[in-house]
Amino acid sequence: MTSLTKDAELTTEPPSVQVARSHAEPHVQEQEPQLRIVLAQGSSTNQLASTTSVVDSQTPMPVDLDEALEAVDGDLDLLQDVVKLFLEEWPARVEALRNALARQDTTDVVSTAHGLKRALCNVGGMAAGDLALQLEITGEKAKLEGAADALQALEHEIEHVVVFFSTPGWLERNTSGRG
Repeated sequence: MTSLTKDAELTTEPPSVQVARSHAEPHVQEQEPQLRIVLAQGSSTNQLASTTSVVDSQTPMPVDLDEALEAVDGDLDLLQDVVKLFLEEWPARVEALRNALARQDTTDVVSTAHGLKRALCNVGGMAAGDLALQLEITGEKAKLEGAADALQALEHEIEHVVVFFSTPGWLERNTSGRG
C-alpha cells in the first residue's frame, strides 16, 4: 500500500510499483522532505515506515506527458491504458535485460533494450528511454563492459517514472492546459 498525498491517504498499488518504491527508498532518503510516501513493510505485517521524496519545480520531471500524449495521438484514455500496461510489464522487461547481460547475449540485449526503450518512450519516460537506448547501442557494438552500471542507472530512472505514475493526479500535472 502506498500513498503520495500529504494526508497520508493509503491506496492499493500493483506489486511493480511497490518494488520500484523499495528500490528507490535509499535514494529518496537523501532528499529534502516535501511529500510523504508511506510504504507497507512486509505483506503479512502491515507495519508502516515512511520515507520522503522531493517533487518540486527544481526537480526535473521523469515523464514528459506531452511526448506520451503525442505517442497516443492525444487520446487520454489510451494513455492511461498504456501506462497501466507499462506498470505491469516493466519488471519482467528489466529482468529479461538483466538475464541477457548476465549471459553476455548481445542479440537479446539489443532486442530487450529496444523494447524497453519503446515502452518508456510511449509513456514519456524519455530520460529512461535514452538510457535503454545506450544499452541497445552497447549490445549492437558487442561491448558489454560497463553495461551492469548502465542497467543500474536505467533501473533508477525507471523507478522515478513508476513513482511519477503512482502519484494521484499524474495526468493533470502538465496536461491541464490542454483543451
